[in-house]
Amino acid sequence: MTNRQILSPTTPYEVAVEKFLDDIAATKTQNAYRTGATVLREFLAEQIDGPLTLTAISDSDLLLNFWRWLRKRKPSGRWQKDSRRLSDQTIQSYLAAAIAFLSFLNEEDALPDSFSIDKARGRLRRARRETKAPYPTRRPDPRLPAVVLHYDLRDLPQPSTVRGREVRLRFLRDRALVHTLSSPAGRISEVAQLNRNDVGDGLAESAIVVGKGSKPRTLFFTPEARAAIRAYLKERADSERALFVGHSRKSKSKLSAATLWRVVKEAARAEGLRDIHPHDFRHARASQMLSEGARLEEVQEILGHADISTTRKIYAAFSRAAVKEAFDTYRLSPEEALKKAESEGKA
Repeated sequence: MTNRQILSPTTPYEVAVEKFLDDIAATKTQNAYRTGATVLREFLAEQIDGPLTLTAISDSDLLLNFWRWLRKRKPSGRWQKDSRRLSDQTIQSYLAAAIAFLSFLNEEDALPDSFSIDKARGRLRRARRETKAPYPTRRPDPRLPAVVLHYDLRDLPQPSTVRGREVRLRFLRDRALVHTLSSPAGRISEVAQLNRNDVGDGLAESAIVVGKGSKPRTLFFTPEARAAIRAYLKERADSERALFVGHSRKSKSKLSAATLWRVVKEAARAEGLRDIHPHDFRHARASQMLSEGARLEEVQEILGHADISTTRKIYAAFSRAAVKEAFDTYRLSPEEALKKAESEGKA
């Protein structure tokens, strides 16, 4: 049996990060925390010459200064390279990772005595509260439906060579992809995990996937999405289980979420849209349903939010509109209320 490694303020930063990540079972959470810890390292490295150890975490203003630094930082991630700054959701993700890492180090007694995790969190909380920034909601480009229709309005390639066959299959795949992504308001990681048996050769109206927090949830498919999936699978001759695969001599394996999004970006650029995000289809579907009168509880279920308060915060504007409509529809004037009471024998 190996001894548990003892951490201290002199422990190299990267060693501490790996120990922190070892205790996290969920792969997605581990990846998110690794990214956040890497960004925190960049912030700390700007202030210190030489090897980075946990002694760099000495100021209880660390989280506050890290937050301010993130708000000024230019994006470099593949999802946001067209934006002018980090999204608020990304900043929140990095902060959550940093807080989790610092809390772990605190429990391990590996932080310098000059640092207080409680003070650090409190100072960050006060500063963020004072900004009174509304919950960040990205508004999708109203032309986003053009991306979904991009392949529907183009002629299907007619193959005459092996190369032409590959082009046709990619066209059918890409058309099925944009419909499948926009159809259920799914996360791109959820769409990427779909297999052929999940969609029943394009006949299934829904599929169960593992969503955020490793929780199962249902993706619903529109008739247009099912038709596109059927057309794609009908012409596939491979035995790969995945729904979306590569169609070239080099690769016929399952496509990653990053590759799937690159396909969508290419269609978007062809339609003149450049600043789009993986969540845009998700936001567009939810916003459209709320605008058409869907109840918040229904949208919560479709989005896979564990708590309806999350749905309400993100789509607060639509929630307020729905409440106002209910107020105008169901309220009674004093005269109407009295007349109703008299008719029911209560007055």
